[in-house]
Amino acid sequence: MFFKPTSFHVLEKENTENLITWNYPSISDELKTVLIKTCFSHGVEACGLFYFKRLGKQWIHIKQFIVNNDKAAAVIVVSQCFQPKLYETLCDLFAAQYSRSGSGADLVKLYLQIYTKNGIYDNDDFISLNNFTWKTNLKGLIKSLGLETILIYNALLLKKQILVYHSSVEDLQEGLASITKLVLIRKPEDLLLPLANSLSEIKEVSTYSLIGTINKNLLHQRNIFDVFIDLESQSITLTDKARDDFQMSSLHKEIAHFLVQLSESDGSEQDLITAVARKTSDLFKYLKSFCDDKEEGIKVTSIESKLSNKKLAIFLINLAMTENILVI
Repeated sequence: MFFKPTSFHVLEKENTENLITWNYPSISDELKTVLIKTCFSHGVEACGLFYFKRLGKQWIHIKQFIVNNDKAAAVIVVSQCFQPKLYETLCDLFAAQYSRSGSGADLVKLYLQIYTKNGIYDNDDFISLNNFTWKTNLKGLIKSLGLETILIYNALLLKKQILVYHSSVEDLQEGLASITKLVLIRKPEDLLLPLANSLSEIKEVSTYSLIGTINKNLLHQRNIFDVFIDLESQSITLTDKARDDFQMSSLHKEIAHFLVQLSESDGSEQDLITAVARKTSDLFKYLKSFCDDKEEGIKVTSIESKLSNKKLAIFLINLAMTENILVI
């Protein structure tokens, strides 16, 4: 069962001030500060929005809506489980209930009903909490970026610092969802910071390598990131410090064309994701073929002596180093 919220909260906007009006079971000072600062802030002012943030191991899911036809409010569901689509559905249910009754106590009753039944009846239809998947459009992403998609693929493999920008938080987070499907061995739980709009937020969580923002000014932070993805302009930019790790070998070019061909095929989104995952698996098998039976890892000399293609050798050495299987 994936329904494991740690807390939920109600925030209401009074004039220009955000007020936390309900907590269950409680709220930390740190989370309270984040919610007051985030909800209805620049770029996410609109009611009707769903988006999510991260605070350490906590995923913070926010749904903004209107109460009594005039008051802006937000329901926040916090969880340590990464299931954004599931928690979007829960936020919708909580927001609808709060719009009807205006009672935080009714949200507790709803929570207990959902928790005990692993679902809820809504207009006589049972909504199960199983099998929710995050909406992706990897096909569309590859089509829009073309052969340059290989730069994202390479960056994810080598765990480079990636900043993804879009002025729309909804389009940003759909783009992030698609990017996380490009290299499935890189789990969102390990690399994703879905929304960070200040430099201080990013510096506090330097452990994450895929970061989303609606603040275009962060695209100028060349000293922090390796790759910038502007989803609005459909462009990818490498910083100077990262260029040496993005030298395209024949293998990169082959994978780049493979990705574009998949995006133009008649296969489904899941077919594409599965095919790319298989290609990535083949890549790691190829990497491990350089492993000496007498060694636990891969020697630099083993790669260099067997490959005449210097760019490919450098890439495989960097990948082995990223995987902590390189023997110096």
